[in-house]
Amino acid sequence: MKEGGVYCSPACGNDCTYEAFDRANRMAKELAKSLTAKTGRQWHPNVWENLGWHWSAVCEGSRLTVSPLNHGVDDGYHAFISMCDEPTIGGGEFVASGPTAYHAVKAVVDKYKEDLAHRAECGKALPSKLME
Repeated sequence: MKEGGVYCSPACGNDCTYEAFDRANRMAKELAKSLTAKTGRQWHPNVWENLGWHWSAVCEGSRLTVSPLNHGVDDGYHAFISMCDEPTIGGGEFVASGPTAYHAVKAVVDKYKEDLAHRAECGKALPSKLME
């Protein structure tokens, strides 16, 4: 911790506080616990610093991440599905928002399923020699 109660790396430049760090950890844990209860899957809290303390929850064994639209303001959530091997802090090829974390997760999973179904339909239109 720096002088004056600042709790962040020198590169951050936001003069983050320990209270903000503590709040981000609490919010991440609450988010993960809530999604675990609602989805039946295990979610883990994730906290990082980037001009302030931010939080998300990551679904175990998947590439699914959810976080608040605006950290510190309760105005909804966005969820991401990444096609990379590891979930990202925030981002991915599929994104959707919702008024609650659960609604955002449901929306992005639905979007992902729609895309898979569309790709399957496109595959049916390929000439048969390409499928051999």
